[in-house]
Amino acid sequence: MPSTISNNPAAAQAVTITLASLADDAARQGTAVVPGGSLDELIAGEITLAASGISAFGVLELFVAASLDGTNFAGGGSAADADFTGDLRHLAPLATLPADANSQTVTFAGLSVAEALGGTVPPRWSLVVLNDTGQPLAGGTIRRVPVTRRVVEDA
Repeated sequence: MPSTISNNPAAAQAVTITLASLADDAARQGTAVVPGGSLDELIAGEITLAASGISAFGVLELFVAASLDGTNFAGGGSAADADFTGDLRHLAPLATLPADANSQTVTFAGLSVAEALGGTVPPRWSLVVLNDTGQPLAGGTIRRVPVTRRVVEDA
């Protein structure tokens, strides 16, 4: 009997990362995510910029820090919601988002962890956000959508 294979996105889940008051030219990492066998993890969210002083050339940069063992993360990161003081050059770039207006809410969706890492999702990963807007961030919410495969038997 023939079957159809399709992507099966799960419900969105929060990524724990504290973005409120993240200083300009500073990076923050979220807690480790355990994908649980998903083929991809899609990232979506909203990040709110400060009410004044935002650079006309401001950007937010998102990265993925991968880990094979849950302890050693790329770039020297950790599994905690904390300031990232490691080396951003060793992380996988996920997106560079324009962030150039006061009180702007930067909204994004569909950013693929697997694509950023060459096609696979590691056993553990952490999101890293670099603020390059000229001012501390006002806040933000990040979510992930695990994607698995579904096989449906055709009738």
